[in-house]
Amino acid sequence: MPGAVASGFYGKLPARGDFVRAGLPRDFTDPWDLWLSGVMAASREAAGDAWLPAFLEAPVWRFVLPAGLCGTRAAVGLMLPSVDRVGRYFPLTFAALFQGGAPAGFEGGSPAGLEGGSLAGTGAWLDRYEDAGRAALERDLEPDEVMAMLDTPAPDGAGVSVGVSEWWTEGSPRLQPTRMALRSLPDAAAYAGMLGLAVA
Repeated sequence: MPGAVASGFYGKLPARGDFVRAGLPRDFTDPWDLWLSGVMAASREAAGDAWLPAFLEAPVWRFVLPAGLCGTRAAVGLMLPSVDRVGRYFPLTFAALFQGGAPAGFEGGSPAGLEGGSLAGTGAWLDRYEDAGRAALERDLEPDEVMAMLDTPAPDGAGVSVGVSEWWTEGSPRLQPTRMALRSLPDAAAYAGMLGLAVA
């Protein structure tokens, strides 16, 4: 797989009492954690009691990030709401990192064929990661059990570099199917919108 250098997951699992990192380097997970912790805290303060129900019903968000935005490599992945064994809420993120840019099929930073996860190769891989994430939440899987489910190879990384971060979701009871392109990671207001909340 030219360009693919790492894949795995990071965040909270119901089976564990703290953060879990598997397969992904700190070069990615440290800035990812810093960003998520910040926007979660700010959006929670702004939304008050409405925040937790929205977080729990948040949709799966898929993303592609350019190299340099969250670590030194391009990233493709997804995140879904999760919680640890002692009731602390934080998303569970699955990602693959690429040395040479986003996978083929992400042209100019715009994922093609997103509807229904139909992007050849990449769509099937992200679907598999989403299945693993849902199983981890529903069946209290241990980290090694989650990793064992990730048997679909990550897509070829020999694509073009993207200049923006792309985010898309099939929606939830609170949110219509949505796509957005940003020059950075979402700020607190944008993250609140990703939960289906409207905050100032």
